[in-house]
Amino acid sequence: MTRTAFVALVGLLPLWVAILVVAYMAVGDSSTLVVTPWLVIVAVPACAVSLLLVFVTLAVHSGVKGDESRKFKVSLVVFTVGVAAIAITALLFLHQRQTLENDVKRETQMASKFVAEHQTVRLAVGDAPKVNLSSRTTSRDGPMPGKYDFSVVGSKTVYAIVTVDRANGVAKFSLACITPLSLGQREAFKDACAQ
Repeated sequence: MTRTAFVALVGLLPLWVAILVVAYMAVGDSSTLVVTPWLVIVAVPACAVSLLLVFVTLAVHSGVKGDESRKFKVSLVVFTVGVAAIAITALLFLHQRQTLENDVKRETQMASKFVAEHQTVRLAVGDAPKVNLSSRTTSRDGPMPGKYDFSVVGSKTVYAIVTVDRANGVAKFSLACITPLSLGQREAFKDACAQ
């Protein structure tokens, strides 16, 4: 395989895969064309990583002394280690992201239960409220939400704003306020509890 073909095929592999996925989706279901072109855009940074690996492999191939067989073996080891490092990094990132999503989901359920059992909420809507998440706002201190906004349906519909304190490493919920205004009815840059 020539250097140019190696760069074009392997270095741009994420782009080729994204284009093939978009083409396959276009043939199968045209409604997915709204989402799939973003794959091509996401492939560009991935190509930067794969191109870096290709150029490092080519530099090693050029720099190694010895016959072509030795150069190929050393380059193959460098390439394999690079692919393994990229794969491990991607898997760790995906695992960390999945763990965060699971933590947020679990905490959202805990916050929902907190709202459903809160005395002030029950006085406002009755004893069997249906609580649904309207939105959550990520905390400035980390990736977990710092504020939840729930719609609470009972004898009437209200919206419960719940804040989270993690000072001791454990989520502690407090009801900031109850408002009759939904997200769409509130002023965007004004505190929901002040409206």
